[in-house]
Amino acid sequence: MDEITREMFLLHSETDEYKYAIDGSVDIVRNVLQKYNNPIISASGGKDSLVMMHMVISQANDIPVFHWDYGRYYVPQWIESETILQIESVTKNIIVKTSQRYNVYKRIRANIFYKDFFGNTIKMLLESGYDLQFVGLRKEESLKRKRKINGCFIKNGKIDECYPLLNLTWKDIWAYIVSNDLPYLTIYDKYAKLLGYDKVRFATFFDPEFDKLGASNVDGVLMPEFKHV
Repeated sequence: MDEITREMFLLHSETDEYKYAIDGSVDIVRNVLQKYNNPIISASGGKDSLVMMHMVISQANDIPVFHWDYGRYYVPQWIESETILQIESVTKNIIVKTSQRYNVYKRIRANIFYKDFFGNTIKMLLESGYDLQFVGLRKEESLKRKRKINGCFIKNGKIDECYPLLNLTWKDIWAYIVSNDLPYLTIYDKYAKLLGYDKVRFATFFDPEFDKLGASNVDGVLMPEFKHV
C-alpha cells in the first residue's frame, strides 16, 4: 500500500464516524462473549476476518481460531502460507482443517463442494462443543449477505453465528487494519492496482459466487499460471 493511501485510511481512523462504527462492533463482541460459553472464530485470511479476529482476540485471547485450507486448487499455497502467518501474528491458538478430497476436475461442482464443506465444518464444531461462531461478513459486501445478516447474530438450530462487522464499511476495515498495523494478504495490494481498495476482495479462486465481480478475470490477469489450471 502506498503512503498516500495509508495516510488516507489513518485519517479516517481518527474520525468520529469510524470510532462510532468500531465501538458498535466491539460492543457486539462484548455482549456475545457474556452470553456464550465456548465460542470460536472463523478466519479465511481475508481482510474482514482479519479485523474480526483481532477485535475478538483483543477481548478474549483464549478463543481459538478455525481456518479451513481449501487446498492448492482453490487457493495458491503462497497465499495459504501468508494466511497462517497472519493468524499466528494474532494468536497461536488455531485449528486448521485441510480439504484433501477435491481436485481441479471437481471445481465445477461448486455447489457440492460448499454443501460438503459447510456440513463438515458445522459437524466438527458441534462435536467439539462450540456454541457460537464469529463470522466476518458485512452487509455492504452484497445484497445476499445483507439479507443473511439482517441482525448481528442468528440462531440456526446448529451453531449460532455472530457478525460483529455487519455495519462496517470497506473504509472502516482498511482504517482498522492500517491503524492497528495488521498483516494483511499481499494479494490485496496487487488487486487494488486494478480495482481500488474499495472493491478489492479475497475469495477462493474461480469461485462462482464472485464471478459477477470479475474475480476469475482478475485472477487470470494477475496470475495467468492459474487461469487454465
